[in-house]
Amino acid sequence: MELTSGSVAIVDLSNKLETARFYSLRDENLFKTAITDGDYVIWGNGEVQVTTKELINVLLLGNGNIGGDEHAKL
Repeated sequence: MELTSGSVAIVDLSNKLETARFYSLRDENLFKTAITDGDYVIWGNGEVQVTTKELINVLLLGNGNIGGDEHAKL
């Protein structure tokens, strides 16, 4: 995700790919369809939706990276 501050956040969802909610994201082609409306990240015509707040919470729990030009581990 690119944040309004210009930082880039990389959210690691790999530990969630075995859950019913995120299982279909194992398909790389589906994963690449991600778009956002600013409030949600949406994959595959709404097949999977997650709020940006949820993704930020994943980052805060230490499952991802955030930074500017260089990514720093949270």
